[in-house]
Amino acid sequence: MKDFDCVIIGSGFRAFITAYFCLKKNKKILIVSNSKNLSGVLKPIKWDGAFIDKGYQFFDGLDLYSKNILENFVGKENLSDFGYGAASLTNGKIYDYHAIPYWPNHGKLFVLSAIIQTLLNFFIKKDKKKNGIKSYEDLIKNHPSNIKEILYKACERNFSISPEKLSFLSEDFSPFLCYRLTLFSDKVGKFLKKHFSSLDNILAIRRNSLDSENYSLYPKQKNMGFIAEIMEKKLKEDGVSFELSNKTKIYNQNKLIIKTDNSTIGAEKIFLATELDDAINFFEDKPKLNPCNYYVPQMFFIFKTSKIISKFQYVHGNDLKFFINRASNVSLYGEKTFDNKCIIIAEVPMNPLSEYWKNPESILEKVWSELKIMKLVDKDELMDKYDIFKAEKTFCLPLINFNKNLSTLKNLIKEKYNNNVFIPSAGTITRGNYIKGLKEYFDE
Repeated sequence: MKDFDCVIIGSGFRAFITAYFCLKKNKKILIVSNSKNLSGVLKPIKWDGAFIDKGYQFFDGLDLYSKNILENFVGKENLSDFGYGAASLTNGKIYDYHAIPYWPNHGKLFVLSAIIQTLLNFFIKKDKKKNGIKSYEDLIKNHPSNIKEILYKACERNFSISPEKLSFLSEDFSPFLCYRLTLFSDKVGKFLKKHFSSLDNILAIRRNSLDSENYSLYPKQKNMGFIAEIMEKKLKEDGVSFELSNKTKIYNQNKLIIKTDNSTIGAEKIFLATELDDAINFFEDKPKLNPCNYYVPQMFFIFKTSKIISKFQYVHGNDLKFFINRASNVSLYGEKTFDNKCIIIAEVPMNPLSEYWKNPESILEKVWSELKIMKLVDKDELMDKYDIFKAEKTFCLPLINFNKNLSTLKNLIKEKYNNNVFIPSAGTITRGNYIKGLKEYFDE
């Protein structure tokens, strides 16, 4: 039997960065993956001579600590800080340097009604706490009625699932569904947030107005696969071992035991760098629980364009009249095609049972026209080369029973595994938050 200080089960960024943290205090480290593709979602695809990410893959919204960790891991020279580069399309209008809906774009009467309802809810009703909230439906139940109606529909459009089935944590997974509301200009919103604590939790303003750390890193004119390769190479040079296993089980036999396809492994500590449903299934004595993860189906429309006309890395389609959820200005920061043309990727959430999923060409012209309204494509440009890819499983959302399942698993780990199995930052989506979760554990 082989023994290790730390065994990490998973692949991609989470496994790599967990191993990097483990190396600070341990020597013998193993990563067990069920895929030969150790890079996970960071592995690029080749399209028209360019290697491009599967959608938007920045190290986005980082604080200084997370920025320094990544630069120390892969080399500062391999990452460029692009700053925060999002725009929001709300009701057919662009709002710069903001990803979530800018509700004033719906008109004066709309936003006035929303402001009045917000003030009534958070001052008169004093409904300021999130106690008892389990679902996304619970989370927004006291939102202004006109905004709540849009968010309900947005949940079903973006995720192909109804809001009462999703955990309230899901609001972090899509800017359109953000709990916070942008109802005022930055100047007014900042004043209200500063002087009224009741409004600070509900109001949103541009990140640049918050005076907080905000770094957005990417390997300029390359792709995230380039970074993943550096991570894997560095870990191997530092002595980290890798093993491929399709069936991995965790046991407690007076010590932590992991059985893979080909070996039995002893471990002092185990880190599960996977989604929660997968993590639960690794335990031989796993509790009987209903699934708590849901994977969002999307179609990806990839277009070749003649030039870059937008300064934004991506634009969010926070508009029910649009098919596009997010469009990425790939060649602004990444690679170009073999003939030096530019690439735009439009992410279109879609129910696999819909007619549009069966025949995506039927909305091709509409998606192209939306990119023009988003000001990512010149209004006079004709469509050239394109491709459409379908993915029934993209990013993972927590369902309403997520926290219950997580608590059950943590109790099992406490009672039978002496708290030596860890699930860093379960339920988080951003890579920056995952790094913060690791920091909290290793600081302890």
